[in-house]
Amino acid sequence: MPEVTELFPNQIPIDRTSINAWIDDQFRSAIEATERKKIVLAGLWTEACVMFPAINLLEAGYEVYFVADACGDVTPEAHERAVQRLIQAGAVPSP
Repeated sequence: MPEVTELFPNQIPIDRTSINAWIDDQFRSAIEATERKKIVLAGLWTEACVMFPAINLLEAGYEVYFVADACGDVTPEAHERAVQRLIQAGAVPSP
């Protein structure tokens, strides 16, 4: 998406095929290289693209924030249930 990549011209997008970004070595290495412990996530499907890496990041000791209104799902209820599961797991919705 040029609207996003233009904001970060020095960043190379990571092309991955897995729903869970955390299991991709390039993604994980890029996160670890920042040496930051607070991570903000958004994704196409809340119950997969956001939930899977969020849980792995939480297990790895990161603080995870997610932008609920920048995510969606197959139904509004699926999105809301995923939001509740994220909160129960310890992720924080952004205000």
